[in-house]
Amino acid sequence: MDADVTFDARRIDAGVVPLTHVSAHVLLRDGVLSLDPFALELPQGEFAGVATVDARQATPKVRVDVRAKNLELQQLKGKDPKNAPPLAGEVQARAVIEGRGGSVHKVLANADGGLTVILPHGEVRAAFAELAGIDVAEGIGLLLKGDETTEVRCGVAQFGIQEGIVHAQNVIFDTKSVLIRGSGSASLGPEELNFSIKGEPKKIRLVRLRTPIEIKGRFLKPSVRLEAGHALKQGAVAAALAVVATPLAAIFAFVDPGLAKDQNCAALLAETKAGAPTP
Repeated sequence: MDADVTFDARRIDAGVVPLTHVSAHVLLRDGVLSLDPFALELPQGEFAGVATVDARQATPKVRVDVRAKNLELQQLKGKDPKNAPPLAGEVQARAVIEGRGGSVHKVLANADGGLTVILPHGEVRAAFAELAGIDVAEGIGLLLKGDETTEVRCGVAQFGIQEGIVHAQNVIFDTKSVLIRGSGSASLGPEELNFSIKGEPKKIRLVRLRTPIEIKGRFLKPSVRLEAGHALKQGAVAAALAVVATPLAAIFAFVDPGLAKDQNCAALLAETKAGAPTP
């Protein structure tokens, strides 16, 4: 079958976040389905991109290139007014993913590509420390209580995807007093997480080292806790978290070249180029 469909909806209610505008140009020719372009607008932010599904072989081949622009995290908290996301602010993001399969899960289970998320300005909320009933914020050097927040001047999370495994390549969030770095991986097939987050104080503190935070388990029910036995491998963890796979300037350009000129992200770019001071 061949088809050429233009779809436009002014509003769609399909879950906790209403879509204020949805549009797509769907073209089907000789077994190749393309959405070029498609766009989903939220009350604050939008997703837009292109996608193709090549079904000329027994196993369809899928490619998606999607960008998120000015996506406010606060609106993703759900309908319960008591819910509050651990991070607040507008993110810019881009994902390019290729895979094969007859369902979304099968495509992701063997996918290749990359995902980059940038938070030019935002806040870490005390809710982050309440995810597992432990003082996670204290573990990464953020003294948060109650409704307190700490400013994120610029945050970058870059992930590479290879054969269904998501690898953290460059995860860094810049706050006033602490650089928060992350490492680890996630398996999209079995939907399992294995990440570590650690705070690096910008000023020398001789009292104690911050404890890395482990995020492990299934996607829908992760376990967040202080890393066990961290004292024996602080050096190894620090070395792993310090690995930078891609220069920040290239990461900004992948999502939006203008991000490198953002005041907060430009400061983080300059700081990483200069290198962290050695105690």
